[in-house]
Amino acid sequence: MNANRWTRALRSLTAVFAIGILSLAAASASATTMVYADVDRLTEISSLIVRGMVVDAETVVENDVIMTEWTLLVSETWKGAERTSVTFRQAGGHYEGSLTWIPGDAHFELGEECVLFLHDDGTHYYLSALGQSKFSVDDAPFTPDPPDIGDTVIPTVGPLQIERVIGETATLRRAVRDVRELAFFRRSPSGGEYFHIHELEVLSVDALRSHVRAAGAVGGE
Repeated sequence: MNANRWTRALRSLTAVFAIGILSLAAASASATTMVYADVDRLTEISSLIVRGMVVDAETVVENDVIMTEWTLLVSETWKGAERTSVTFRQAGGHYEGSLTWIPGDAHFELGEECVLFLHDDGTHYYLSALGQSKFSVDDAPFTPDPPDIGDTVIPTVGPLQIERVIGETATLRRAVRDVRELAFFRRSPSGGEYFHIHELEVLSVDALRSHVRAAGAVGGE
């Protein structure tokens, strides 16, 4: 990745990095270190939380900074003003045969469904906390038995809520967060420590929605 483009891309996100969760963000050639954001924290720092489908992507270059503008067709708004679509910017992208990116940032594909935690600078929306800001939504089977799900459930969300249907079966839509490319920092009595999360964080979409709305109600819209 071109070092100058990398530096300018980081500068373009100054407004986002200024918020508390990203105050310790630091990029290197192969990793990005951040403060870990649970659902409560993501809800607090995000001005818009939406669920929808990625329908468009466009590379834009402003002041020699490469950005990708993604468009999400919104199916649900969990925090912020209701809308049918939202466009948000992400540092990096494909341009003139090269690719720039921030290690640990979220990956997107056209046609995928996801839940996004977004922050605005008054003009554009950005992911609130790089890859921590995206939960992919899929139909992979969920067992209705919580113990079988194991430790992949986000501990700050609480017990998984099973979405039962009439009959003998239970169905769930999963919300999956992949932060394995990030490194995390947390304060400790000795000053601080770094750690990694090596598994996907998984819960039901209903559980995530309920938790976001409860956290938003406590913290205010």
